[in-house]
Amino acid sequence: MIAGIPGGGRGALLIGGEWRPPASGKYVPVTDPSTGRPIGEAPVASADEARAAVEAAAAVADSWGATPGHVRAKVLRATAVRLRDDRETMARLIASEVGKPIVDARVEVDRAIGVYELAAEEVRQLTGESFPADAYERPPGNEQRFLFTVRDPIGVVVAIGPFNFPLNLLSHKVAPALAAGNPVVAKPTSSAPARRRPFRTASASRWSRPSMLGHRPRRSPGDRCFVACAARTFCPTDCARGRSPAT
Repeated sequence: MIAGIPGGGRGALLIGGEWRPPASGKYVPVTDPSTGRPIGEAPVASADEARAAVEAAAAVADSWGATPGHVRAKVLRATAVRLRDDRETMARLIASEVGKPIVDARVEVDRAIGVYELAAEEVRQLTGESFPADAYERPPGNEQRFLFTVRDPIGVVVAIGPFNFPLNLLSHKVAPALAAGNPVVAKPTSSAPARRRPFRTASASRWSRPSMLGHRPRRSPGDRCFVACAARTFCPTDCARGRSPAT
């Protein structure tokens, strides 16, 4: 069994805090492109499961948006720590699934760690602006007034990751959104499904409530789904593509 792949090699869907098999009962195989060896099986989610994932994320939008910045920063730093602990597992999954040399895969994990650390620091920079109102003649009394702006979360964010840097570039979308108080539904690339398991273990399991991080896999062109995930399991989608082995 490859590190980072669950026992039995079969993924599951986490929707609204509940692990479940896909409603369709369908799975697709995931293979190592360098050897052709099976890695695991990916659950195929339905349109109803997609809607449920979005609704689960929307249900926690207000509470996550109201979470104090220092708490969000702690979550992001804890994610960075866990990613660092799982660095080699993540790197080998990336190398196996997308054909990236293991040296480059390790660099990608390091960069993703930095993204979460930076996002945690940026929480302190989410400031507004203030300025005097006396430049405006009306209403009367503007000479004694100040105007100010604040930054509010916009709500559920959908993050789509590319194939060439599946962990790092997805982190570039997920980490800032969470730092700003937005729950996320993430669509990692179909080329690298297995490394989502340790990624979610490092990230979603750190959130203070279920469905703070969602997962939106795609099993084939035109067939898309959302799967709410807060979690500790492997939810791959379709077969990986690539060339070089993880050596």
